[in-house]
Amino acid sequence: MSETTIQSLSDLIEIHGEKKIQQLLATFKSRNEDVESFLTDKRKAITFDKYNISRVYLLLETDAAITKLRGYISLSFKSVYIEENTVISNRKKGRLGVSPDEDSFIALLIAQYGKNQNEIHECDPKQLLGYAIDLSIETQKKIGGLTTILLECEKSNDKLNLYYEKLGFQRLQFSNKLSQYYIFINKGTEPIRGYSESH
Repeated sequence: MSETTIQSLSDLIEIHGEKKIQQLLATFKSRNEDVESFLTDKRKAITFDKYNISRVYLLLETDAAITKLRGYISLSFKSVYIEENTVISNRKKGRLGVSPDEDSFIALLIAQYGKNQNEIHECDPKQLLGYAIDLSIETQKKIGGLTTILLECEKSNDKLNLYYEKLGFQRLQFSNKLSQYYIFINKGTEPIRGYSESH
C-alpha cells in the first residue's frame, strides 16, 4: 500500500544528500514553465531553501522502495503594501495586522505550488493547497503574530482568479499585474484544509 507524505526539502537533502534529491526533482514536469523550472533548476528551489528565502515542501508517494514526486509547495513571508486605491475598513486592517496609520502587513505567502504532470495519476491542486494551509497554520503556531495567508496570480487569468474565489479566498487588491488574495489563518481555512486530510 502506498503512503503519501509532505516533507521539507531541507530535511530530505540532509537525510539523502543533495545529488539524490536533485535527481528526484528532475522528474517533475508541468505545463507551466515557471512552476517547473522553480523545482528543476538547482539555482532556484534548493538555493531558495538553503538561504532561507523560502521553504520548499515535497508531496511524496512511497510504495515499497519506490518514491514518486507528486507535487510541491513553496512558502515565504511577504510584506504586503496596501495600494492607495484599495478601500479597506480599519476593522479588516486590524485583522490583517495593519494599524490604522500604517500601510503594510506581513503575510505568509504561498509563493509556488504545482502538481507533477509526469505522473499518470496527478494529484489534485486542492490537495496541495490543503497541505499549504496546514503548513501555514503550523508556522503560525510556532512563531505567532501571523494572521493571514496570501496568494497571488496574474490579474488577466480569469479562470484562476475565479478558482481562488470559489475556494474561499478574498481578493485584497490588484498590485501591478497581480491579483492578491488572502484568507485568515484561524477562520475560513477548514474547507481547504479538508482536502489534505481526505486524499
